[in-house]
Amino acid sequence: MMGSINVKDIKTIFLVCIIVLSIVGLVIISGNPHELEIVSESRLTPKQGDYNVDVDYFLVDDFSISGNHIYLCGHKTHPTKLFLAKFSDNGTMEWYKIFNESYGYTYNQYAALITVDSSGNIYFLTTRYVLLNDTGMLVLLKLAPNSTLLWEKSLGSTHEFRYFYTIAQMNSNAILIVANSYFHNLTLLKLNLDGVTIWTHTESLGNTTVIVTTKTLVVNSTIYTLVAKKDTPTPPSGKNLLLFKYSSEGQRLSYKTLVERYSTAIDLKSFKYSAADNRLVFLFSNNTAYKMTLSGQIEHKGVLPSVDFYYYQDIAIDSTTGDIYAVRAMAYSVDIVKLDKSLNYLYTFSLSFDKKNNTISLGYNHALFVRNDYLYLAISIGRLNYHIWAYFLKIRECISPTWLSLTIALTGALIASTVLLFYNVKKNVLGKNRHKPS
Repeated sequence: MMGSINVKDIKTIFLVCIIVLSIVGLVIISGNPHELEIVSESRLTPKQGDYNVDVDYFLVDDFSISGNHIYLCGHKTHPTKLFLAKFSDNGTMEWYKIFNESYGYTYNQYAALITVDSSGNIYFLTTRYVLLNDTGMLVLLKLAPNSTLLWEKSLGSTHEFRYFYTIAQMNSNAILIVANSYFHNLTLLKLNLDGVTIWTHTESLGNTTVIVTTKTLVVNSTIYTLVAKKDTPTPPSGKNLLLFKYSSEGQRLSYKTLVERYSTAIDLKSFKYSAADNRLVFLFSNNTAYKMTLSGQIEHKGVLPSVDFYYYQDIAIDSTTGDIYAVRAMAYSVDIVKLDKSLNYLYTFSLSFDKKNNTISLGYNHALFVRNDYLYLAISIGRLNYHIWAYFLKIRECISPTWLSLTIALTGALIASTVLLFYNVKKNVLGKNRHKPS
């Protein structure tokens, strides 16, 4: 007959169970110890009379960080106007400005883009469009750091441009504008800080070509422009993705087809420079990212986790580590996926919002920015069919307090139970030896 289990055996079994459960618990929680902490957030807060008290949307179109300031710009509705706001790094709004209706946008155009020079002057790019005509001329405004309008320049003729896509600093004395002209051409303009054109370069892509999207970067005074184009009306109706490379004087250095005949439903969403390894990274709306050399040689491809029909809209790259953050807006939250420099998936962060705030929209340009270990997120959020406000969030990645507490507790339980188990076994063995017949 089997002997009865004594108290020491029960204690041993109990301690072994604690050790096993502690190890299993540590394995389960080891997946993602990191979370995002919102350090500060700020909302555009117009005065009464600057918005419609019944319904008004303030939608972010562009977002820039310069020095210790954050700039948001975009368009408001009811009636359509443009806005520009300046915030300190801690989230205090220093001023905002709403522009006259003469600076408008059509359904297919983005309202405004901005860049800021080293003196804090703001260059605000928009279009003066022709009613019922999907064309217009570019309008560039320069504002002082205190929001005073210094000058306004019209670029091009009334019907010259369909869209504008990029405004960027070329160097301390010049800015670059890249636009898609009405005649299926890509136009680059370099201007000095007084708005005087230094040079213009036009890239003709053919009368049957439609430029769908273009994104431009300036890296060490060299201009890199991605162009997504399709040829109509002859099938197949796919797109080609081209990389153009220009000198600082506007001469084309090279061009290369990167992706050929991909689906017309897929759009180019983001194009960024990775200073950590001197590479270029671009993102498609089918949640795929590519990393390539400055010559256009694709080295890595990454597929981001998908949820329903939501797609990633922007990426930000840590200039020190090369880690990549991809962001998308969900119905009630914002997801940020972290990838390593080879586009391997690391983990996902989620910022949740109250479900009564059921409209979330990311900024069109630089929705996400990373600097000095902080992430900056531009966002429009509010209740559907009511006020939607422009925000920016300053965020940092940190160790989750819950993860830390559980790790400490489980590690303590594992160590303590292991010590007690050895002590109990040793005591058990000594006791048995003591009772052996001589």
